[in-house]
Amino acid sequence: LMIADVATGEAMDVWHPEDGSAFGNLNTITWAGDVFIWTQLAKPTDESNSYYAMSVSGKTAPVQLTTTVGLIEDATAAALSKDGKTLYYCTNTNDIDRRHIWSVPTTGGTPVQVTTGDGIENVPAPLATGKQVAVLSSDAKRPFSVGIWPDRKSTRLNSSHVSESR
Repeated sequence: LMIADVATGEAMDVWHPEDGSAFGNLNTITWAGDVFIWTQLAKPTDESNSYYAMSVSGKTAPVQLTTTVGLIEDATAAALSKDGKTLYYCTNTNDIDRRHIWSVPTTGGTPVQVTTGDGIENVPAPLATGKQVAVLSSDAKRPFSVGIWPDRKSTRLNSSHVSESR
C-alpha cells in the first residue's frame, strides 16, 4: 500500500504484508480519514468478505473490523459515516433468517448491533448528523421501505404513512 503526493509525484510505502498469503486480495480500498479500509476473505473458507482497516501512517498492522460471525453479502451491505469514523454493515449474525445493521469504529473495536427485531434491515446509509442511519427495512407484512434508526428506535417511512415502533 502506497500513498503518493499528486503535486510532487513522490510516493511513500505505507505497508506491505509480511505474509502474502494472509492478504492476497485487497478489494474496494477506501481512504476514510486516517485509515484505509478494504474488503477481503478473512480465510479461504469464508463465504463473504470481511472489512479491514489500517492507519494511513502504516505504523500499525491491519485490524479486522467485521469480527461478527455471519454473511456480509456485497458492497451495498456496508457504508461509512460522513466523518469516516464508523463502518455500518448488514449481516445475519445472531439471526440466520434476517439481516440487521451493525456498527464498528474504523479504528477497530467490538461491533455493536444497531437494529434488532423481526424485520430485515439492509443497505445502510448513515445520515450526515452521525446520529442516525437510514436503511431499507421490511418484515413479513410490510414490503421494503426506508427505515431510520436512532438509538435502536425505528421510524419507518413509506409513501402512505409514517409510523414509529420501538
